[in-house]
Amino acid sequence: MGEEEDRRARMLIMETYRQAKDLPKALQTGKEALAKYPNDAAVRATYALLLGENSKPTRARSCCRRI
Repeated sequence: MGEEEDRRARMLIMETYRQAKDLPKALQTGKEALAKYPNDAAVRATYALLLGENSKPTRARSCCRRI
């Protein structure tokens, strides 16, 4: 799998966990994706949305500032 496909797959996995209401797994997947793609705006935005849904608005804002 190429880098672009890997990035997209990680984002889809985050979204799948979010829709299944499994926020801990969604956040863990997001953290791993962010570690691998720290400068990717889409990964950052998706992770920030997860943080906001998990009642972590300060961390979500911090994550968004780097976009």
